[in-house]
Amino acid sequence: MLWQAIGSAAKMRSESETMKMKYGIVLHPESDGGCFATVPALPGCVSQGDNQAEALANIREAIELYIADCKEAGDPIPLDPGGDIDPRAA
Repeated sequence: MLWQAIGSAAKMRSESETMKMKYGIVLHPESDGGCFATVPALPGCVSQGDNQAEALANIREAIELYIADCKEAGDPIPLDPGGDIDPRAA
């Protein structure tokens, strides 16, 4: 099992700023060479790939969709205590 602390491509736009949120990703290698990825801070956010690079690309997309779903439903967006938020001017 590998722990990757990487930034997601997910961005939130508020009235005055854009924030890039970073989430820790856990990679779980499989015996057939494939890999699946989980995001502990986002319950149920899981993806897979034929290799590590593909799993990372797929989980980034899953994070974006998870956050978009939270926003659409009016639910709070979970933060990763080990991640970072970088505010940037809009």
